[in-house]
Amino acid sequence: MKKGSYIYILGIGGTLMGGVAIMLKNCGYKVGGSDQKIYPPMSDKLAEHNITIFEGYSIENITSDIELVLVGNVISSGHPEMDEIIKRGIPYSSVPEFLKKEILPKYTPVVVAGTHGKTTTSSLLTTLLHSINLNPSFIIGGVHQNYGVNAALTTEGTPFVLEGDEYDTAFFDKTPKFSHYMPKVGVLTSLEFDHADIYKDIFQLRAVFYRFASMIPEDGALIYWDGISGVNSLFRDVKARLISYGFNPSSQIYCYSFFSKKGKTYFSAKIFGKDYEFSMGLSGKHNILNALAAIGATACFTSDLSKIQDGFDSFIPPKRRQEEIINKNGIIVIDDFAHHPTAIRETISALKMRYPKKRVIALFEPRSNTSRQNIFFDYYIEAFQEASIVCLTTPKHHRLIPDENLLKIDELKKGIIKTGVECEVFENGIQILPYLKDIVKSNDLILIMSNGSFDGIYSKIEEIL
Repeated sequence: MKKGSYIYILGIGGTLMGGVAIMLKNCGYKVGGSDQKIYPPMSDKLAEHNITIFEGYSIENITSDIELVLVGNVISSGHPEMDEIIKRGIPYSSVPEFLKKEILPKYTPVVVAGTHGKTTTSSLLTTLLHSINLNPSFIIGGVHQNYGVNAALTTEGTPFVLEGDEYDTAFFDKTPKFSHYMPKVGVLTSLEFDHADIYKDIFQLRAVFYRFASMIPEDGALIYWDGISGVNSLFRDVKARLISYGFNPSSQIYCYSFFSKKGKTYFSAKIFGKDYEFSMGLSGKHNILNALAAIGATACFTSDLSKIQDGFDSFIPPKRRQEEIINKNGIIVIDDFAHHPTAIRETISALKMRYPKKRVIALFEPRSNTSRQNIFFDYYIEAFQEASIVCLTTPKHHRLIPDENLLKIDELKKGIIKTGVECEVFENGIQILPYLKDIVKSNDLILIMSNGSFDGIYSKIEEIL
């Protein structure tokens, strides 16, 4: 498409869609779009770039000058704007298909996939590649705070870092988003059951990651965590070079010692037989794994890793990943995207490592289609073990989830209390605030975990401190 063309984005408030909107605007396209409800950080970022946003869907938004519509996967068939687009014969595409056809052939795609750690690993990898002057393009599922956006295009021929989502692409394309990204270098951070609304079991999920690994060409590389179970069968048809990482000495990249001090993590790693020392502003063993994955992908573009500490030094974690949003009266408030029980457990553990003397008050909104179901009931009980107090909200009903499958939140409360952790349930996030005001005290750490807006709690919590 020629520059100046009007590209309309349906579901523009999503992280991927909003990031692509900004990227296309910066490339010279006219960009607009609509969404049902748009909240920070994407609402703020879209406004900063003067992108026209229609809040709420209406056929009046579909004007005659639209030349292409990019459709987010939150849009379903029968959607009023989508029906109007089809009726008028306006060309439409998913973002992944658009990237595959129009952009990625000009770059070297580096795709970071896995159940956990994709956003942090993708962001860190982008920064490490910058530190060796490769100036990569990127599309990441969170705002990269080093660059102020979550998507950017740079010089053709350079690496293009993409967060590879396994969720389906669009209502008219039920393949995973990453199936369109043509990875030359792939990263697989982990593999656990998730997205119960589209995958019936772990075996169906493994099948899509099997296809992802098999997509990488013979002259490419797959960097993978050595803790993934059944890698021999998972990678049986992979032609690319396999590079393992983890804490196991049998891996090509492994961490053999680490410690935390004054908010930083120091770790020693052996990389292809050579010893290195690194430090970073991220906490927790899971973030050491994210760092090793990023190092492994960076090593596909350079044999000299001596300069990448500059990348670690300059790296600012992406929005909503252990992000400190308030530090007041001795109380720290952390925002994190965690919603899978493993992510919750590792996030709490990392913060206990970083702030060992603080009492952790964990606030959790079960909002994703998987977390609001009863599938992970027992795992959630275990996930909160290192917290002192847990505040849960009642999961909202969803048209795709039968009521009998909803997370039994009162039973979960009882299970958490039996482990010795205080727990309360609230109807929504705002109702937590009066309770917090009564119990919070200096030297507490409040951890807010949600993949959504948590009923607007973020803009109100500072008032109670």
